[in-house]
Amino acid sequence: MTLARHEVERLVVEYQQGKIEFDEIFKKFEKLIDDCFWRFLKKHRFECPTLEREDLKSVCYLAFYKSIEGFDIRKGYAFSTYFYKTAYFSMLHEYQKHLGERALSLDWKEEKKDGLLKFIGVDGFIESRRLEWLEYMKEVMERKKFEPNMVEAILIHLETREPLYKVASRYGIYQVKASRYLMKLKKELRAEV
Repeated sequence: MTLARHEVERLVVEYQQGKIEFDEIFKKFEKLIDDCFWRFLKKHRFECPTLEREDLKSVCYLAFYKSIEGFDIRKGYAFSTYFYKTAYFSMLHEYQKHLGERALSLDWKEEKKDGLLKFIGVDGFIESRRLEWLEYMKEVMERKKFEPNMVEAILIHLETREPLYKVASRYGIYQVKASRYLMKLKKELRAEV
C-alpha cells in the first residue's frame, strides 16, 4: 500500500502531536524503510566484514525514528525525501566507520594478537613479529626514498616510543620535516591496506 504525499505528511504530523503511536506509524512506513535500506545496499555493494546487515538495518530504523521526530512540514519538502537523506547519511556514516574499523596503527604492540600468545607461552614469536614489523617499515620508507638518517630516526621513534622531535634533533633533522615524513609513511601504509 502506497500513501499519497499529503497522507504521509498528515500521519507524521499526527504522530508528532501524539495522536498516533510509533508502532502504528512504523507499520505504515515499513515498505519505505525497506526500500531505503535496499537502495543503500545496492548503491554501495555491501561488503563489510565487521558490520552485519541487521545492524545496518537497525541504523535505518533509528534514522526513521529521528526523521519522524525531526521532520518540519513548514520547510516544504516531502517526508520521504527527508527520511531518505537522513537514513542514507546515517547508514553511510556507520558503513564507513566499520570499513575503517581496523584502524591503522604504527605501534606493533597494538597490531599483535598477544592474548593467545601469552596463553600458550610463545614469547619468542612476539619478538620475531616485532622485528618483521620494523623491517617492513624500513622497506616501505626505502621504497619511498626516505633519506637514510630519516629512516633511522623514524625507526627509533617507532621502536622506543621516544618523541620524534628528540630523535630527529639527534640526527640533525628539523621536527617539522620529521613529522611530515612520518605522515607520508602513515599515508603509504593506509594506501597499502
